[in-house]
Amino acid sequence: MRTRIVLATLLASLLMLGSSALADSTNLLPNGTFEGSGSGSLTGWKGQSATLSLVAGDGGGFGARAARSGTATTYGIITKPTPPVTNAVAGAVYLADGRINAVSGKSVCLKIKEDSTSGSATKTSCINGTGAWQTLPQLAYTVAHDGASLTFSVIQKNAVSGNSFVTDNLSLTTQTITTIDAPSNLQATGVSADEIDLTWDASSTAGVTGYNVYRNGGGTPVATVDAPTTAYADTGLNAGTTYTYTVTATDGSDESDPSNQASAATSGGGGSVSVAAAGDIACHPDEPGYNNGNGNGSVCMQKATSDLVVAGSYDKVLALGDLQYDCGSLAAFNASYDASWGRFASKTEPAIGNHELQGTSSFGESCLPKGSGYYTYFQNHGVPEAHGVNGKGYYSFDLGSWHLISLNANCTNAGGCGTGSPQMNWLLNDLAAHPNACTLAFWHQASWSTTGGGGVAETRPMWAALHDAGADLVLNGHFHHYERFADLNANGQPVADGTGMREIIAGIGGESQGAFGTKTPIAGSQVRKTGYGILALTLGTGSYSWDYRLITGGSGDSGSDTCH
Repeated sequence: MRTRIVLATLLASLLMLGSSALADSTNLLPNGTFEGSGSGSLTGWKGQSATLSLVAGDGGGFGARAARSGTATTYGIITKPTPPVTNAVAGAVYLADGRINAVSGKSVCLKIKEDSTSGSATKTSCINGTGAWQTLPQLAYTVAHDGASLTFSVIQKNAVSGNSFVTDNLSLTTQTITTIDAPSNLQATGVSADEIDLTWDASSTAGVTGYNVYRNGGGTPVATVDAPTTAYADTGLNAGTTYTYTVTATDGSDESDPSNQASAATSGGGGSVSVAAAGDIACHPDEPGYNNGNGNGSVCMQKATSDLVVAGSYDKVLALGDLQYDCGSLAAFNASYDASWGRFASKTEPAIGNHELQGTSSFGESCLPKGSGYYTYFQNHGVPEAHGVNGKGYYSFDLGSWHLISLNANCTNAGGCGTGSPQMNWLLNDLAAHPNACTLAFWHQASWSTTGGGGVAETRPMWAALHDAGADLVLNGHFHHYERFADLNANGQPVADGTGMREIIAGIGGESQGAFGTKTPIAGSQVRKTGYGILALTLGTGSYSWDYRLITGGSGDSGSDTCH
């Protein structure tokens, strides 16, 4: 994957190097998610004025609980006895990330400490606990002295007796610098209903062997063109659809920054487009109810829901996350999802769910590195944009007159969902660059729900950003049923029709169904039903309609609305 980062602390050296790109390395921490062994481990970690224990982590697996011991007012967890970084180079940049569940109001911090013969230094990045899982602000640390060692810790300040916090998904990565000049003057021209032609000016760096072509912000190239060729014809596209492109230069081992972005639209395709959507789809083949992919009437009904898609005529399929249980291994994708919803994989635009990012499953398989099954499956089926911007799973595209945005609601994996996070910055820029009359966003974990504690609060900054930009419709899964809301404001409260943004939860794809029971509907909830099926949408010019189509026949809910 590729990450493009500009750091003020490196500005002088970057200017001397010319065009540059920064790429993520692997996690340097020992067993950073506490579940690398499958059974959990605290090897490589030590309590700092605290006792450590393994507990349930964020979204499954294990986390590490640090419980204050003694009378220290600062306590936590630290990499001991071996620092994750030794003999560092001055000017190198390290990025620290993590998740915490801490006492409400207590300050918890990521901390990096540098020790060398020339002295020591520390830097922290802090957030106040809320009693729920949160993403710690990313910490960027620039090494001051050659030969230094870095230790990594998570600490709580101003602690009192009985305080503890849980941490998970910790990472420490370093950045490397490339000196390949980017190609320039990228031009895109739509030449037919299914083709856009690209041209660009060559990189000025000697030794360039080829150019990678990226479409719609995807993290994996749709093509690599051998140098000295500086043109590419992108074919097999949808009619009447706008596509965006960037191009990078490569010498076989390194890659430049992207070129300027260029956009063009294919011809034709006027009027309405049709979309099918659902999440929470395919059972693991070892699930007792799997029945060779046919299910047993109660669970594993992914074949029946996919038959509804096959029976219709849809321009696109939006797969709303948790597409393959239990942890989304490539083998399970190939055996289960592929036999059902894989029949139209090439026209599917997916969002990544929490199950695709589990490391292990209850069926004894490993899914490491996390998300690899999901990304590899869609790459193999001609959907490279699923990798997302910088390999983080979020991307956008135009369909008909609509702009569609797929987001990664697994906030730690995405680098955050809140203000200042890379995903939020990208989202705000994307919305500003695509002032379409109609906008639809989709991700897995719903912001608002009658079940599941009222929804997933971490995703609500993205909800608010979309609302404030005038988006119209959000589709989600995660909760295994169907729920449709009225127009909601940025805070999830119902408002007059046409003045807010609608959410529809469609966790109806086949894996299992959950009941609403006697729960009181939250504000704005209009329809709550269970039953496997798909959400069929017609996206028109300035309007949309929906139909909840059931595998038992008929419609569970339908309606229409206009865009803002």
